[in-house]
Amino acid sequence: MLYGLCSKVYSISDLQKTNESYFALINSIAFYIQNNYKNNISLKELAKSLGYNYSYLSAFFNKHFEMNFSAYVNSCRVQLAGAYLRQTNKSITEISDICGFDTIRNFNRVFKNEFNVSPKEYRITFNNNTTESL
Repeated sequence: MLYGLCSKVYSISDLQKTNESYFALINSIAFYIQNNYKNNISLKELAKSLGYNYSYLSAFFNKHFEMNFSAYVNSCRVQLAGAYLRQTNKSITEISDICGFDTIRNFNRVFKNEFNVSPKEYRITFNNNTTESL
């Protein structure tokens, strides 16, 4: 009987609804970024796409992701670029383009901010470490 009562209280509480909407919004944001990172995307477009107020979504994003939208998108892009640098022989310019950067200069700047080395140095260091461990 106690379990039934607890279940009833939980089902009508705001806690469950808050958690569901929170996770749904997080998933929607992640899905949008994953499907659009190659494009020139903005928080304004995301808010419009998801049907949220721009100011609300901006505050939500900064609070829960602990960085602004463009920094997060760029971080996703350079993480992908790191994988390309490690796993392919594509040129740095090609990788920059594949990952959605407007210019090679912006790509190099963002990459160096994230990894503390240039993409070229990253590739050389990774290849040397892989060769040494073989």
